[in-house]
Amino acid sequence: MYPHGYDGNWDMRLEAGRKANYGIGDWGGVQGFLSTDPLTSSYPMLTPYQFASNTPIQAIDLDGLEAFFVHGTASSSERWKTKIDKTEDSDVEWEPNEAAHAIMRMSSNKTANIDFEWGNGGFAGPINVGNGFFNSPSDRYNAAQKLADHVMDNLALIEDGAGNMIPAEDITLIGHSHGGNVSIQAAKLIRRRLNEKGGAYKDVEIHLVTVATPAANYSTDTENPESLLRDGTLTSHNALFSDKDGVVPKQANKFGGRIGKYNAFDASFQNNMTVNTLIHGTEDFETSLGNHSIDINNPDLINETIDSEYLDKGGKIESYSDETRF
Repeated sequence: MYPHGYDGNWDMRLEAGRKANYGIGDWGGVQGFLSTDPLTSSYPMLTPYQFASNTPIQAIDLDGLEAFFVHGTASSSERWKTKIDKTEDSDVEWEPNEAAHAIMRMSSNKTANIDFEWGNGGFAGPINVGNGFFNSPSDRYNAAQKLADHVMDNLALIEDGAGNMIPAEDITLIGHSHGGNVSIQAAKLIRRRLNEKGGAYKDVEIHLVTVATPAANYSTDTENPESLLRDGTLTSHNALFSDKDGVVPKQANKFGGRIGKYNAFDASFQNNMTVNTLIHGTEDFETSLGNHSIDINNPDLINETIDSEYLDKGGKIESYSDETRF
């Protein structure tokens, strides 16, 4: 049986009962949603069991999550994009590629922002200022400030009953390689700015998905997400990593000057709150960058991994953090 419903959401009829998984809640057919909307506290004017603000003819319901994609070293936002032809009705030239769609499955996203650049004007190259092979934590902090600005400037908003514009969606940061480190540093900045705005902004959650990101596990490292998960800055962190990655952690430590040091990067995050998911890399890419960018080179493998490590386990991804440290 095809595991997705007509709307593309995971159909859990293969499990007990007959319901569909919409990421933010399970739809039980004539029973309606079987759980309340997690954004209920942000919209007191609406019943937690409503759909699309009670305007189903002219509106669709948001998943409650907006994904911001962050590229890595010597890269650009084009790693997440597929070129499309313009039409008379639209000037859009790009759309999320297969890799972006695959990774978004881990965070129940439907809205993707794939425009962020943290290099020099979007130029991708090994000596790119701020985004070259030797980018440092301070370079990535500067990028994090840009990312925080980008996120706050592009938040989806909705009008509440009093005519105020408030956030319509929570935030998910999806970072590849050092883009994940940028996202970790940005999360704290974004949380601070949301809290400063107050009201419904304080209720917005920040989720994190990292792909082949050098894992900083030293307790005081600014790119270690553990403290952010513990204090609620981050609501969740899912980390994808490959067992045949030729870049992380070896080359990341080499270019970052961390070889043999106490704060050297690891392949996976060593805390009990991050959910690490192991991707079994392919031999074809073992000695190249292929497994480091396996999401781009083999998005089908990403989907297979999510199916086997996530959906087949009832939505709980098995953690490898305690047994894998390269």
